[in-house]
Formats: sequence, structure tokens, C-alpha cells
Amino acid sequence: MALTGAKPSGVIGHRQSALSLNMLRVDVCKGMAVGGFLFYLIYIMLSNNSWVASSPLFTSLVFKYRRIESRTTTNISHIVFGIAGSANTWKNKRPYIESWWRPNITRGFLWLDRAPKEHLPWPSSSPPFRISQDIKRFHDYNNHAMPFAIRMARVILESFREEKEDVRWYVMADDDTVLFVDNLVDVLAKYDHNKYYYIGENSECVKSNFDYSFQMAFGGGGYALSFPLAKAMARNLDECLKRYPTLYGSDHIMQACISDFGVPLTRERGFHQIDLHGDLSGLLSAHPGVPMLSLHHLDHVDPIFPSMNRHEAVKLLMEASAVESSRVLQQTVCYHKQTNWSFSISWGYSAQIYEKIPPFKQSRETSADLHSMEKHWARYIHVQH
Repeated sequence: MALTGAKPSGVIGHRQSALSLNMLRVDVCKGMAVGGFLFYLIYIMLSNNSWVASSPLFTSLVFKYRRIESRTTTNISHIVFGIAGSANTWKNKRPYIESWWRPNITRGFLWLDRAPKEHLPWPSSSPPFRISQDIKRFHDYNNHAMPFAIRMARVILESFREEKEDVRWYVMADDDTVLFVDNLVDVLAKYDHNKYYYIGENSECVKSNFDYSFQMAFGGGGYALSFPLAKAMARNLDECLKRYPTLYGSDHIMQACISDFGVPLTRERGFHQIDLHGDLSGLLSAHPGVPMLSLHHLDHVDPIFPSMNRHEAVKLLMEASAVESSRVLQQTVCYHKQTNWSFSISWGYSAQIYEKIPPFKQSRETSADLHSMEKHWARYIHVQH
């Protein structure tokens, strides 16, 4: 006789099966979590052992991990900015840095030569500051014409030690460098951050390049090092400083040390050292068709917009950049046949009218015979080989 209220055996069996299946799923999830954690520990412990690192299995696993990581596009959080500055000049340089710095978004530090007591409390609109390490131990190797060259060169080392979690690029700049951050992110995203890259540009002044190197990224214009190269530099820089005690400035020292690794300069024409004087409107109105990345030495040229001081002019240009950074200073040429006029527009900066239609060339690049240039300029400047 059946008991009142008893559940059918089929229902009980079904619930037991469902319960067993849920328990199995929990066990599988736990197993995967524990397994992943153990693999991570093994990777950390063994990655420094040469016999493990050279094994095909380990190499394959690391390659697959890096390939997955590389699928994510480089963004602003992957970049650390190292800014070389001085407490004595920060009051005048601050507007240049704050024109592009984004609090709680951009990562990096302003490296000062001493505690900035006169600038406290420190504003949140400025990058966090750090005090550079004492360089007295390099006294015997400091025969540089620029007395603070060693301190500035070590900004990459100190920035790497301070911030290296989920970093792909380190960008070095001076405290009067104006950076166009969105364009910089887009340009660096073109390159494989897992390889050795030294990215920057020469000076606009031929004499400066002759004096130092055509293969050097000028530091005031800014330059970028990929994470592996920055790591290698941080490990070897102090010894390298002893090998080059007489080079002029920090960017020259960095170029020499990077060359020791066999890494050439990758040129990006959007970096601008601005070793020029006077009116920059011609340069800015005819900017090459590449993203604008930086401006430097704006204290040594006329304000880039008339009827403004230098800081106001930079602020106005950055307002245009905030609308659409990739188009800033990109040139567009239009024609009006009825009046025989030409219009040359440098986006966000200038508009020029020519009362004729000149034959604008498709390409404004010209090839230069450096040997001929050297013979010409050697009459006026000292050329070092």
C-alpha cells in the first residue's frame, strides 16, 4: 500500500542527479581556479631559471600568454610619463604640463631636484612629484657640459622602479614639453610593446643634429621606450653613465646607452624639439601629414597665437585638440576658381588665403644628400664624426 504524501521515485532520482551535477560543476570550477593559481606560482618561481625559460613548452606557454595580452589595444593607462623638472622653475613651467596632464587618468611623475616647499600644498591638477636620488656617487663621471644631465638621464630608471604594473610604454619629457596624449596613444599602439623600441625625432635645426646625432631622439620633444627596453635600461643605466662621462646632455647619454643594445631610433615626425626662434606660424601651418605629438621650448619662441601670452596660446591650441586631437595642425588646401584663390587651413590653428592657385605638390618630402649637406655646413660649424 502506498504511503500518503510520498514523492515518486522518479522525481527523487531526478533531484539527486541535478544535485550531483551541481556539485560536479562546483568541483570543476574549484579545480580550474586552483590549477590556474598553481600555474601562476610556477610561472613566477621558474621564469628566472634559464633551463626552464629555454624549454620549448615554457616558451610556447609564455608566447601564447603574450599573444592574448597583445590583442588588447594600447590605451592611456598603459603609458607612464617621466617628466624631468626643477623646483626653481616649476612656477613658470607648470602651465605647460597642466595643459595636457589628466588627473587620475594619466600615469607618471614629475621628478624634481629638491622638495618643492614653496609650491606646497601640491595641486591635484599637477602630476605627483618625486625627488630624484642623490647623484654624488657619479661625481667622478660627471664631466657633462649640462650639469644636471645625469639626474635627468636617470628619470627613466627611477620611473621604472616607481611604476611598472601593466605598463607598455615609458614616455620621457621635460617640464616645458606639451604633449598631445590621444595622438601619442594612437601612434604607440602601432608598435609591438613586447619588442625593443626607441621612438622619437631629431631636431628641426640641422646644426643641433650635427652637434649631437641624427640618430638621437631629442629629449625635450619627448621620446618613448617600450617596456622591455626600459627594463633593460633600468638594469644597466648606472654602469652606462660611467662609460659616457663627457656627452653633453641626458638625451645624448640615453641615445648612446640605447645604441649599446643595438636598438636604432624609430622616427616619428610628430615630436617637435623646436630648436628654433621667433615666429613658428610657418612651421605649424605646414605641419607634415602625421599626428601632432609634442611641442617644446615654447618659452623661447613667440606666442603661437598673436595677442596672447605663451600660456594662453597653448591653452587655446589644447582646446582645439580636445575637440578632435587627430586633426590638429593637419593641412587642407581648397580652391575657389571664380576668384582664383587658394585656401590653406591648418586645423585648429590657422587659415591662409593665396590670391592665386599655386601648384601644390602631392608630396612635400624631399630626399637629402647628407654628404653634400655636410660639406656645405662644415664651413660654418664643427662637424663631429
